Amino acid sequence: MSGPLYRASCDLARAHGVPIAVHTAEPPGESSLLGDFTGIFADAFVARGVPRPSLEAISPVAWMATHGVWSDRTLCIHAINVDDADADILQRHGSAVATCPRSNRRHHLVDPPLRRYVDRKLRIGIGTDSEVSVAPLDLLAEAREAGRLAGWTVRETLRAVTLGGAEALGLAAETGSLTVGKWADVVAVRVPPEGDVERAVLGSGPPEVLGTWLSGRAVHGVGRAAP
Repeated sequence: MSGPLYRASCDLARAHGVPIAVHTAEPPGESSLLGDFTGIFADAFVARGVPRPSLEAISPVAWMATHGVWSDRTLCIHAINVDDADADILQRHGSAVATCPRSNRRHHLVDPPLRRYVDRKLRIGIGTDSEVSVAPLDLLAEAREAGRLAGWTVRETLRAVTLGGAEALGLAAETGSLTVGKWADVVAVRVPPEGDVERAVLGSGPPEVLGTWLSGRAVHGVGRAAP
């Protein structure tokens, strides 16, 4: 997308009161495209006769800032190649980050700089990317990796993968915690009868999932009607 198209898209989203989600600063080619106009994306631009996005070297996060992308209703997805100045931009605008550390490691051999976001108290949600990107999908495996990178405790990691995700999406008033009046989005996990329950939940995987409910409606496992 061109800069003007980014701005027009974001203006349209804001006019309708809907949030914005954008994949940013993920592959190295994105940074080199906006940096010195080299790499696979730059080659594709040249081959198609597409003008250089920026005549001056700039980071993806900073470039998007010049086109009005960031706000407190923008979710920055991946955000791997982000330095302190970029993280400051996200902080100033109140933007949130969605991190998918297993996907980042598998495809780009790098880790997202979660400590930069934690230190700035950015809202951080944990995602899985896609089945094509990092099969099999396992949100708790992503959470364990994110917790390691962020330096979170077990409890902090569980919060990040539940209420933290809701906060990043702007949905904390509706979901993300077991609270009266919220949507009752619930996952039941089998844990040992003794020991640290929080650690057992975080360490679990698909075989331990007993049931899943969305808005109180059973969609998997326990309580789900046979098709």
